[in-house]
Amino acid sequence: MVTPVFNINYQKAWMCVKRALPNHVPVGQATHVFRHTFASHFMMNGGDILVLQRILGHQKIGQTMAYSHFAPEHLIQAVEPNPLEN
Repeated sequence: MVTPVFNINYQKAWMCVKRALPNHVPVGQATHVFRHTFASHFMMNGGDILVLQRILGHQKIGQTMAYSHFAPEHLIQAVEPNPLEN
């Protein structure tokens, strides 16, 4: 079982965003957009997929793998030490 890094629910996160940006949150935007943007940029900046899994609190790595396409170079490096290739 993965222990989330942040123990916060959707409602609490949304209230934090509204408080921090009272006049700047576009209508219809949910905190999920901010979460997705964070995850995407985390991977584009070379973040580790397992670390991201913990940050997001995903139980299954498959959920987190949706962000893996943002870091193709990182994934290539991850499989370079493949013992079956040598």
